[in-house]
Amino acid sequence: MWLKIVYNENDIANWHEKSEKISVFLEDSHSVIIPNTSKSFRVSTVFPLIPDNKKTTIDNCIILFFSFPNAYCVLGRVEKKGSKELKESTYFSLGLCSVILFLENEDLLIEFKQIIEQQEVASERWDLKGDKISKIVYELNANLEPIVHPDISADYSILNITERAIIDEFRICINLLMIKLNLHMSEERNKFKALVEAVDSMVKELVYLQSDGEIPATLSEYSKEELFNRKLKNSIWHQNLGRIIQINSALSYVSTQAFSGAVPILERRSLIRRNSLLGTGSTILALNRISGFIEKSFELIDFQDVITNKLSSTPPLKDSIPFPSYDCSDWSLGSLNTFSKNNTTEPSFGKLPYFSGRLGFRETEFSIAAALQSITSGASLEWSLMTLTHEMLHGHVRIIIDSIFYGSDNGKAEEEHAQFYRKFKDRIERRDTKEVQIDSIRNLILSYCTLTASHGSISNFPKDKWQGATIKLLPEETLWKTFAIENRDLSEIFVHILDLHYFYASRISIYIPLIWCSWLSVPHINGDLRQYILRSLLTIASTIKHPANERFQTSIRIFFDVMSKYNEKLESHIIKEVLDILQNDSLLMANYFPSFWISLCIVDLVTEVFYCPAIRTELFKDQFVSWASDEKDEDEVEQKFVYNLPNGFNDEIIEAPLSYLLDRMIKELDSMKDSDLERETAIQFLALNSKQ
Repeated sequence: MWLKIVYNENDIANWHEKSEKISVFLEDSHSVIIPNTSKSFRVSTVFPLIPDNKKTTIDNCIILFFSFPNAYCVLGRVEKKGSKELKESTYFSLGLCSVILFLENEDLLIEFKQIIEQQEVASERWDLKGDKISKIVYELNANLEPIVHPDISADYSILNITERAIIDEFRICINLLMIKLNLHMSEERNKFKALVEAVDSMVKELVYLQSDGEIPATLSEYSKEELFNRKLKNSIWHQNLGRIIQINSALSYVSTQAFSGAVPILERRSLIRRNSLLGTGSTILALNRISGFIEKSFELIDFQDVITNKLSSTPPLKDSIPFPSYDCSDWSLGSLNTFSKNNTTEPSFGKLPYFSGRLGFRETEFSIAAALQSITSGASLEWSLMTLTHEMLHGHVRIIIDSIFYGSDNGKAEEEHAQFYRKFKDRIERRDTKEVQIDSIRNLILSYCTLTASHGSISNFPKDKWQGATIKLLPEETLWKTFAIENRDLSEIFVHILDLHYFYASRISIYIPLIWCSWLSVPHINGDLRQYILRSLLTIASTIKHPANERFQTSIRIFFDVMSKYNEKLESHIIKEVLDILQNDSLLMANYFPSFWISLCIVDLVTEVFYCPAIRTELFKDQFVSWASDEKDEDEVEQKFVYNLPNGFNDEIIEAPLSYLLDRMIKELDSMKDSDLERETAIQFLALNSKQ
């Protein structure tokens, strides 16, 4: 259903003083009904608490909008304890004002207050006379004590107008945003305070590079002579400006998507036109919850510190070379999980989440974007918010790979890479070397890169007919160029394997169909099926311990069986094409096996060393999570996962939002029923915000 206001722009000088000029309608339609007049309008989708209940008129009624810290529990209490009349008068939306009452009897408000046991953050009341608003009253109940907004401390007046304008934009965005943030999302204040501190450091670096003086603490590892080397200076300069621009772009999305439609509701129109009246604030809260939950879980280990410092004093991985006849049976002794109990990292400021129609699901250093389609269809297999786990892991894996190859971050990468190359060369040529764990990890990755030249990789076909895998040392410059090219494929292998084991409970039978459902919505997948098939096979291989050829054949069999099970449900010609490829033995051995084989060392490195069971325990820590083993045969055991919370609204706290979300996706995958997708999506967004 749609809640819509219609008004004449010329009549509205002040929203609240001229509210009698605004008409309000509640309309039942699958698509928005656009007024056939010259008047302006705003709309938002709203959903009845009782699915089949749909009001036919709201003339002369009172509309009450509430913003609650936990609207999911409020709606759960109304559903379980409310009278029939109250339940029929209760609706919900995707805005920050996610609980809406359409009242003809004010006694219902007394009942509502007695049931909910929660103080609203803000509320707004519209009294209707006929279909016109006769009065608007709003109340802000959050702590409105004056706070000192974080700001840039650096004096950047010395910079050119171009740079000043970029920094000015950031400061204005933060100042305006903090006013709303203090009221509606106070739990996010520390994130933005830390963000301002990070930008302040970048600005201080820019000011120093433009002038002179004392070297900023963040550049203390460099000498003055090094900092005024043109190459390094330009690198820092453009990198810092690029980061601030990236942050400004994300802030513009966050501000409009999070706070448009907040009390007072008519103050600012949402740029997402389908929700131009009440906005999409609850969806941004859900993205904040997911990204913050993942970031907090990964703070169990300071990966950068462990990789750059601890792994330089631990024994090397046994039998990692000669490649590919390595033995990874003891690699888990060097797992990063062993550092989890003694090493915790400082909280990060977190990513800025927003929805994008152009970028879709995308991660950057400072932001995380979800597809705009998820606002209406997030409960579907194609546009599930579970896709965010993959994107969030790209940031995590970037830290891992950067720490391995650029760990000291001292601007001397060329010298360090020369040293890494010498160690790799000595290892390949079987010279006696004093190797530590970080060396053996680098050497494994460089071995993989070396072999991609002949055997191909996820995104590159093999160059020659496969005859074996003997490492032939590449010239230093060629090797580092190959590493740069293969970085993306390396990242994808890391991400898929960690995604499976961290967020999908290591369940291949669930992970494979769910990721293919999300891929089927990507237009270009048909142009590069090989890449997606190899990603799937390597992920499956992370659960199998056999020689390479047997591992390949077993992965193909499992992949084929899983995809065949869902072939009819997914109804895609792409799935049929994948199944045909999986039955073409000659094609698989020629174009897939060589790349699969040399990638297995990365698969095992991730599974045995960089996967941390302690983090997965943290991700699934919830009273509603239960487990059971489903034994298939001697080699295959999947631990079944269930989130024991009924569908719909519940008066319960969801401690592990991704466990809740995974359970909903599993049920959707196994169900053939048609449901009200947009309504189910809205319920999921509100459920993801259910926390203490």
